[in-house]
Amino acid sequence: MKNLILLAALVLVATALGCCLVSPKPAPPAAGLVGAWKGDSTFLDRDLAVEYGSFPVVVEIAADGSATGSIGSARLAEALVREREGEFLVEGRLDGDVFATGSLPAQGKSLFVMILAAPVDAHTSGNLHLKSNGVFDFTLRVCGLELAKQ
Repeated sequence: MKNLILLAALVLVATALGCCLVSPKPAPPAAGLVGAWKGDSTFLDRDLAVEYGSFPVVVEIAADGSATGSIGSARLAEALVREREGEFLVEGRLDGDVFATGSLPAQGKSLFVMILAAPVDAHTSGNLHLKSNGVFDFTLRVCGLELAKQ
């Protein structure tokens, strides 16, 4: 009986981990999302918002699902667009630091994820996550994000 409970717990944990590690399905972005987007982002953390204020975000989304652009002073690298339950994720690496000075560069934020709503009237909003690793980042920095199609 004890082994059965242990086996059931192991299966439950493995299933939960498997669900967390499955990436969203790759899909070409919606036609309304393809193109150049420009806007501003602001940290949700009050101290970081005061320290940095709003900062520029530029994203060019291609029909093949790739993306280029910048977040602050960092360039987007290996960025891809994926659909997830009615919203779009743009995720990849950051080349360089988002900010040259202040408290953020020491935190090693080398990855990003943008979570964007479907565009309406050439505007979209969502969140920008600055991350140190691709699994679970205790120092994840979340920002509000507003973009307009250029």
